[in-house]
Amino acid sequence: MVKTLLVDGNNLTKIGFHGVKDYYHNGKHIGALWHFINTVRRFIDEQNFDKVVVMWDGDDNSLTRKTLYPQYKEKRVTGMVTSNAMITSAGPPQFDAKDQSLNYQVAGPHFEKDGKTLFRGTYDLIMRKDVARCLYGFTDAPIKASISVINANGEEIVATEQIAERNNASGEWITLGKYGFTFSSPRLRVKLTQEKVVAPAADAVQSNKSVVKSNKATITCIKGKISKKITGVNPKCPSGFRKK
Repeated sequence: MVKTLLVDGNNLTKIGFHGVKDYYHNGKHIGALWHFINTVRRFIDEQNFDKVVVMWDGDDNSLTRKTLYPQYKEKRVTGMVTSNAMITSAGPPQFDAKDQSLNYQVAGPHFEKDGKTLFRGTYDLIMRKDVARCLYGFTDAPIKASISVINANGEEIVATEQIAERNNASGEWITLGKYGFTFSSPRLRVKLTQEKVVAPAADAVQSNKSVVKSNKATITCIKGKISKKITGVNPKCPSGFRKK
């Protein structure tokens, strides 16, 4: 029996492009390529796949999918987590209402196969912005995100983070990544925040209105016994009239 790995090419590439920001070769960003190749290679090595099929979006892909499957996106994906850890939490990250964070437990060996090289962990999270707004009660104002790696003693062990936020045609997403941390069993903690928008005081608004002066002027124009009043920013008498 042939064991086949199915890969969502668009999604995996986007995660690498927006998450792995510091990988360059000859001045060109290769984060998407690096993440794509290493993720697929890891799955092949660990699961012994015989065949790999990568699927990409094409023109009018949503219309084609809707035609083939009318219920397409009725129960759409709200987010995804990927990691190179050998052991991960079952299910999505858990929301801690007390410290307002999303927590995800991972575990793995401290060293590579040679017993000397540190095994470096990777973690990527993408989440729809509307889900984050609902979960945290946020408004439409911009959302800020951060990731911390916490050890068994509750201490942060990695300070460097790679964070990206993007909008695309299929919806709004928050994309976060953490790379280079060590094992054996760290906990990834994601926190989302939003600055409160302070409305201007009513008296301040009224004060600003009171200082606005009109630039309009009124002049009187006459033609024989006929007179007209003209009002405007730069009023001028009509043809045949003269200013009084």
